[in-house]
Amino acid sequence: MPFVSNLDTLLLQLSARDNFTLGHACLGVNVFGGIGSGKTSGSGRSLSGAYLRAGFGGLVTAVKPGEVERWLRYAHEHGREKSIILFDENEGSTSSPTSWTARAWTASAR
Repeated sequence: MPFVSNLDTLLLQLSARDNFTLGHACLGVNVFGGIGSGKTSGSGRSLSGAYLRAGFGGLVTAVKPGEVERWLRYAHEHGREKSIILFDENEGSTSSPTSWTARAWTASAR
């Protein structure tokens, strides 16, 4: 999957005057709010969609009920279903993300 690398690439149009670019994303994002304030359903959804569309990779750790399904849905909505590597007790894998990555790098070096 191609990914964006120009730091001026628009990821989100926040308002008529405010843009969120790849450069902003690289500087870091913090989202604060109380329980039920919409961190996940609002800014979290918008940012994750922008990152998925831009070809970002990452590791999502999920604890909240429904969070795995949420990320699978996000991947589907943004055409990234084939990018998902799921590590959980239902996958029958005893592998960790770290050991999976090491095996993938070793295999690609051959």
